[in-house]
Amino acid sequence: MRNLLLDFGGVCLRNPVELHRELERALGLPPNTFTWMGPIDPSTDPLWRQLLAGEISEPAYWQQRARDVGDAAQRGSAWTLQDYIRVCFDLPETTIIRDGARAIVADVRAAGGKVGILTNDLLAFHGQGWVDSIAFLRDMTSITDAAKLGVMKPDPRAYAQALADLGVGKDDVVFVDDQPRNVVGGRAFGLTTVAFDVAHPDASWAQTRRLLGMS
Repeated sequence: MRNLLLDFGGVCLRNPVELHRELERALGLPPNTFTWMGPIDPSTDPLWRQLLAGEISEPAYWQQRARDVGDAAQRGSAWTLQDYIRVCFDLPETTIIRDGARAIVADVRAAGGKVGILTNDLLAFHGQGWVDSIAFLRDMTSITDAAKLGVMKPDPRAYAQALADLGVGKDDVVFVDDQPRNVVGGRAFGLTTVAFDVAHPDASWAQTRRLLGMS
């Protein structure tokens, strides 16, 4: 295998919980105001555990966390998920995009492979202007935003469209995602998958490289 299909948020882009300290500084809040750590430490985050149990959706999780951040910053009812995401990721690209993601994308492309993004909510979370500003995304062979399809991972139609956009077959790609349900869905669709561990990204990138035959 030599082609790579990546989720974006959490896999390539650092999870917002990894940016708590930067967010607190940006909002003028005391350090350690935010203690819920999502995938980094689910024991700190009952809401994340509800997400993992399938009781709430990922957008619902982040909408509630955006409200929590807005309340802490006394931003009022006008504070939105987009406001939260904008402040979190108003940082240099070298800070918010994982080094491991940049490295593996460069290596796959140098070896003649293709790299695509399959995301559920890139534009809904970040907006077109932000997306256009990220050089990392311009290095992609394809970007499939499932929300624009009307179906999202783990619906098999999302994976099928991503493969069509990337121009590869399911037997010639490694798919990486940090959401267990999306990994299960990708595996059921017939993809070779990596369950990306946000708490241990280097180990996940090493596993991906092994599956790609790069180590």
